[in-house]
Amino acid sequence: MQVWRQVFEQIIVSLITFQLMMIGLMGLKGGLPQTLLTIPLPIITLLFRASWVPTFDDRQQVLSLRAATDLDKRDTVRAGVHPISLRP
Repeated sequence: MQVWRQVFEQIIVSLITFQLMMIGLMGLKGGLPQTLLTIPLPIITLLFRASWVPTFDDRQQVLSLRAATDLDKRDTVRAGVHPISLRP
């Protein structure tokens, strides 16, 4: 779940950066109606982020790499599959 939180934050930051750059670009190019219509987009994006952050914060579970490897080994041994990396 921690990875999805980071991906979500990166997407939101990138989206807001893009929106602000487009607002500035359209303002420089003289597109006043388009600029005025896109000004609410970063605000809507931040409201969306605020509504979804509790979803990621509530049930975060961190699994160490060692624990994940042990679970993976146990599952493959139970299934009877012995990949090359797990052979003695």
